[in-house]
Amino acid sequence: MTTPGALPLPTAGALRARPASGPEARGSAGASPFASALDDALAADRLPGSDRAVERRRSPEDRADSTGDRAADAASRDAERADRAADRAARAADRADRAADRAADRADRADRAAEPTPDPAG
Repeated sequence: MTTPGALPLPTAGALRARPASGPEARGSAGASPFASALDDALAADRLPGSDRAVERRRSPEDRADSTGDRAADAASRDAERADRAADRAARAADRADRAADRAADRADRADRAAEPTPDPAG
């Protein structure tokens, strides 16, 4: 009796050993043509590994254009990085100025606290 949702167990005949290599592994016209056709069909759906693979199929003019585009993109990324670095430096300078102002204020308060207070009854 089978339980709903349980997978059937393989029988002893299904577990028979198969040769790993040699002509018995595949029939004369067996899996090899099918595997080749399947691989070709699946290869059409795969994305190329990199942009370089696509560039090899392009004309030299297209490659030159895409090289220029990549160089422009790299230059814009470098400019953005430089802008962010300048912003970080400006924020660090602002923080240092605020810290110096706070230190000066603390020093002024400490000086005022250290001064003797005049006696009003005096």
